Amino acid sequence: MPKKGKLPYQELKRRLAILEAILNSLRHGQADAIISRYGVNLLRIRELEETLRRSEENFRGSMDTSPLGIRIVTETGETLYANRALLEIYGYETLEELQSTSTRERYTPQAYAEHLVRRHRRQRGEYVPPNYEISILRKDGEVRHLEVFRKEVIWNGKRQFQVLYNDVTERRLAEQALRESEIMYSALVNQSLDGIIIIQDEVIKFINRAFANMTGYREEELLGMPFQSVVAPEDRDWVTERHRRRMAGEAVPSVYETRLMCKDGTLLFVEVSAGLSEYQGRPANLTYLHNITERKQTEEELKRSHEQLHNLARYIEDVRERERTRIARELHDEMAQSLTVLKWTYPGWIRPCIKTNYHFVRR
Repeated sequence: MPKKGKLPYQELKRRLAILEAILNSLRHGQADAIISRYGVNLLRIRELEETLRRSEENFRGSMDTSPLGIRIVTETGETLYANRALLEIYGYETLEELQSTSTRERYTPQAYAEHLVRRHRRQRGEYVPPNYEISILRKDGEVRHLEVFRKEVIWNGKRQFQVLYNDVTERRLAEQALRESEIMYSALVNQSLDGIIIIQDEVIKFINRAFANMTGYREEELLGMPFQSVVAPEDRDWVTERHRRRMAGEAVPSVYETRLMCKDGTLLFVEVSAGLSEYQGRPANLTYLHNITERKQTEEELKRSHEQLHNLARYIEDVRERERTRIARELHDEMAQSLTVLKWTYPGWIRPCIKTNYHFVRR
């Protein structure tokens, strides 16, 4: 049983058929036929005629002033009406000029092939989505991309089709440029030798291939991991504090050195370059990490070599000083012995000279 206040489907269908027959008769000036067949009051017919006329005028006026391109076409694709917006999209001055140009000429080759597929499916009675996209060739040869919406309408008392066209060329070009930019960015990021990560809510949200290789983790292991997990335990507190201060908008150094702890427990020295960014519409920390482990090892080796050279120089100087002291002592002892011999060997008159010289040598 139908619900109260709602007509059964068959009754509704019957009434719609009567209404369509009345409208068709009114369009063709057959008011008498309506009166005799349906018993409709003449005054009511005149009201319906006026309502229909106004409705068609409003419908036509809305299409004429619409910013969207609009065509009324037959089932076979013949154009019955085109508004000014559609003519401007195609670059034609008049409807006749548009009608005289074949569909093949108005479509790009691929779009024309897709048009044929849609037409053949309609001819076979198959369902064709009312929304689709086409690429057209303007009169000047420029390619434009259009969104299309097709629906049935009654036009001059007959079943025709209204087709709406929305020019989305600029949007498509912007999307293409964005895709190309993303492809290039992805290539640069994944080919980078430096690790790149995005941290949000203190969790790793994005990594490049270099960072995964650097730490020894797989990508799926790193994504969603707290970023502190890959920081050396001794550095975690101050690195976390610096990250939080940066996210709070405080001025903190953007470039610094720290150590990463790899999956196998080894430590890597990295130079970090961090800055605020946005990821999926929310603030994030974009971080570049350059592996400086080899440089640190080289610096440590140079430091050890410098210390060894310094110690060697001090040792050599100590040896020289000891040798100078030993030689001076030996010379002193030999000179003292020689003077003593002279003192007892030579006559008495020379001894005062020897004694004087002896004291001089001692001094």
